[in-house]
Amino acid sequence: MMYPHAKIVLLADHFDFDTVVQAFRWGVDGYMIKEISTEPLVGALRLVASGEKVLPSEMATSLGQRPYPMGWSVNLSDVNLSDREVEVLQLLISGAANKVIGRRLGICEATVKVHVKAALRKLRVSNRTQAAIWAVQRGLVAYDDDKMLSMPRDTSQAIARAAPPLPRIAACA
Repeated sequence: MMYPHAKIVLLADHFDFDTVVQAFRWGVDGYMIKEISTEPLVGALRLVASGEKVLPSEMATSLGQRPYPMGWSVNLSDVNLSDREVEVLQLLISGAANKVIGRRLGICEATVKVHVKAALRKLRVSNRTQAAIWAVQRGLVAYDDDKMLSMPRDTSQAIARAAPPLPRIAACA
């Protein structure tokens, strides 16, 4: 590849859930609908340039209305995620990059990578986008201002008592 660090943003005519999912499987960093106005477009491009993933807002609406894909009948509490893996997953849902997750949780970027890999393995998905979609479909929500917004009662004890993230002081070897 001529530009291995290039970011890829797909600008589409309309929203299609399956196309968005497939685009992220192929490695795009952002997916936007062409009706987007200038200021949000520039903001989204800045987010992508800083390592974030950008999804169309229609994706959130669509997630709540779609049936679970084949093989996704496992509940969030069945996958035995650690408290930290849940926190990392919540930040993945918001599209945060590893560096951002590390800062928010007060851990090293390398430690974030370990938690992401463990969560992907436990969820049996191949990338961050699939993990985020999997978790959202099971009721997990992203953090907002270091607090969890809401969560269903039927998740595991570790998730149900989710506390705010640890202090943001990190010591890396």
